[in-house]
Amino acid sequence: MRARAVAAAACATIAIVVLTTPALADQTFPDPFGGEGIHSDIRAGSQGEDIGDAFFLREGEVLSIRMFLDAPNTFIESHVCLSGEPFTRRIAPGQCQFQGTGGAAGSYDIALPPDSFPFGGEPFDDPLGAFCAQVHVKYSSPGLALTRLGGGSAFAGWESGIPFFGSICFPSVPDPEPPGEGTAEVAKTGAFVAGDVVFTVTVSNPTTFVASDVVVWDQLPPTLAWTLPPECVLGPADSIARCDIGDLAGGASLDLVFSATPAGGECGAFSNHTSTFIGRAVASAVSFASVDVPCPPDPEPDPLVLLTKEPSTTQIDVPGPIMYLMTFENAGPGAATNVTVTDELPRGVDWSIGSGSNVCSIDGTTLTCFAESVPDGVFEVLEIVGTISPTGCGTMANEGTADFGGGPEPGSITAISEPVEVTGCEGVAPSEVTAPSPTSSAAGGGGGELPDTAAGTSSPAWAFAVATAFVVAASVMLLRTRKRA
Repeated sequence: MRARAVAAAACATIAIVVLTTPALADQTFPDPFGGEGIHSDIRAGSQGEDIGDAFFLREGEVLSIRMFLDAPNTFIESHVCLSGEPFTRRIAPGQCQFQGTGGAAGSYDIALPPDSFPFGGEPFDDPLGAFCAQVHVKYSSPGLALTRLGGGSAFAGWESGIPFFGSICFPSVPDPEPPGEGTAEVAKTGAFVAGDVVFTVTVSNPTTFVASDVVVWDQLPPTLAWTLPPECVLGPADSIARCDIGDLAGGASLDLVFSATPAGGECGAFSNHTSTFIGRAVASAVSFASVDVPCPPDPEPDPLVLLTKEPSTTQIDVPGPIMYLMTFENAGPGAATNVTVTDELPRGVDWSIGSGSNVCSIDGTTLTCFAESVPDGVFEVLEIVGTISPTGCGTMANEGTADFGGGPEPGSITAISEPVEVTGCEGVAPSEVTAPSPTSSAAGGGGGELPDTAAGTSSPAWAFAVATAFVVAASVMLLRTRKRA
């Protein structure tokens, strides 16, 4: 019996059960044991008046008692008797094993078992066995008629209608349970951190016992090259990791961190499964996690850019005037960026800008326009005005080019104007009208220079050029778009 008592003394706090249940009253004092012990009223007089509270807590081989009296009552003295069996009679106060006076009458911490037993009590020697307690209190209160010995008497655990004493009984402390087996739980989280897919597997043992031979199997996404924690190795497949944890103490936990860097273009959801085994048993826990790697947005398509250039007339007498109307339009999708328009205008003409001068300028015969961004659906119109020199007869050919960005590749588009026939120069007959310089063509490729015809010379070559110019003058404007490599 003593060996069992010693073995169980190390047990945690034992919940106490009263074998005889006293009538309960509303508590007027807080439970000093935090609600873990037994509560009993302290009752006095023939009607069992509730004058206070008693609390009992058994922890191993110690019985603790705390008592409180309702004001204005105060303690004179108290007595506690212990017996191995329920009390059948009131024990005289002087025969109880324990007593306290004054303020000390409300608090006891008694080592079990006591050294002696009163007459009417039953001895016991097992500190963890069943026993009963009888508690009586002598108290004073204003207006209380004192007896010859002084004060009034009250008992803890007394109920009206039974003999005038209390008997509060405690059961034996149960034998300690055999050592249990630990277990293991697994939880998994995933995150995309600084370009890496990271899974963290937390293995924990929520019990107070050791979990033996813990093994974690982790099925990793097979398309990534993984960096493993030191407890883990790959196998039998390249995407399955085995982690030998060994013994995991009660209450302990361990984090296993797996990381991988997706290659360029690898994106989407990466899923992971983890199972935990103890010894050779089936999986004790399973967990799942997923990480979403954002995919880069699809590249914006090249914006559709339209460029046209039209003369105000295709037949004109000097000195003009002549006007070109150039239109730039972004038909989308998206903005056209870093838009640069260049146009080498015909020589022999005094050029100026009408509308559109906010983004364009002319330096001699070179027209340049720039816009950092032209939004989807926006178009710009440019008026280019010129006064022709009296000697500037011939055929004026002209083209403008727009270079732009905004898509995967830079773009370029060229607009070729209809040729303009200039006549009316002094001393020059219509048949002697000269064509542009050999560097000019109807398809563009730079500004056309009007030849100086003051010398009045002509040749079969010039005649052929004039005929060619008239053919070009009858053609429609050519618009072509080319993409830069």
